[in-house]
Amino acid sequence: IAVKSLSPGRVELLLSLPVRRWQLLIGTFLGVGVIALAGTSFAVGGFSCVLFWKAGYFTAAPLWGALGAVVGFLVVYSAMLLATTVARSAALASGVGVVVYLMSMIADDREEVRSWFTAGWGRDVAGWVIAPLPKLRTLGSVARDVAVGDALDPALLVPAALAAAAFAAACLIGAILQIERKDW
Repeated sequence: IAVKSLSPGRVELLLSLPVRRWQLLIGTFLGVGVIALAGTSFAVGGFSCVLFWKAGYFTAAPLWGALGAVVGFLVVYSAMLLATTVARSAALASGVGVVVYLMSMIADDREEVRSWFTAGWGRDVAGWVIAPLPKLRTLGSVARDVAVGDALDPALLVPAALAAAAFAAACLIGAILQIERKDW
């Protein structure tokens, strides 16, 4: 739920609608996902159509790359949505999005990151911090490879996509639990 939609007066309006709070939250998430998918598809599709028309060759590969970008965005957005339900702060939500994105890039090299720490509790804590984070760089690499016409590698795509879906679902469940216990 956008911070603006939680401003005084708007909260009461949203809560007076004949839908439950979790439905508003999931509807907001899905709405943002549809808008992101449509915008990315139109931008990439339109640009690709111009290039393909000039080259006389068409492939849907760039649209698959755009889909990978939207999935990565939705993972970050789910964490931002959770932060928004905890504290109604656009700055905090943006900061959480940046941190999740950067930490997800680092999470691709889990073993290397753990090797930066000496054996013991520091290494264990580093492992616990990055364990739940999805591998967005791997997801982006697979999307990029498909976009340039390489073969899809299910061994890379499936674990990265499942981790991204699990992380987004966990953030959404956390946001639902948080918004359901709020008393506005």
